[in-house]
Amino acid sequence: MFENDYIMRMVLQLATVIRKSLMGGYRETKDDVKAIENAISDAVDIPGDILFSLEPKSMVTMLQLGSFDIKLAEYVVRSLYYEAKLLDESELHAKANLRREQANEIANTYAIIIAEEDVSPEALEAFLNNAEKPEELAIDDEFTNDEDLTELESQEQFERHEF
Repeated sequence: MFENDYIMRMVLQLATVIRKSLMGGYRETKDDVKAIENAISDAVDIPGDILFSLEPKSMVTMLQLGSFDIKLAEYVVRSLYYEAKLLDESELHAKANLRREQANEIANTYAIIIAEEDVSPEALEAFLNNAEKPEELAIDDEFTNDEDLTELESQEQFERHEF
């Protein structure tokens, strides 16, 4: 339950940063990029200066060794693709290509299929609207209300002989 709350908070943080960027909330593109990198870094719990300097395969390895949760993967991939788009607009093509390659490697590793049109402003907004639905991240949909959770906890205590 606490894990789900943490993941949801990270998803909402990423969603907030992307939305602010989409709405022109940052003064310059470099501020958008920095905010996105900070949000990704916080979400995966790896310092950005290390994470974003890695080659794509090394980035995935670092994520797998850390506390990366697969439930965050698609949000991170879309954020990296969006950042690449911003970097291209700023004519920072080498850095944009690295972000795209990093996103591709994460997507391939976690079987995430995202097309270029999936990071258009409209598609991103539609995707982020789903971030506000915590049930999408639920670990076990079978137990959905407090009564069911209490029953589950009692069952677990019984099984562990903690009654």
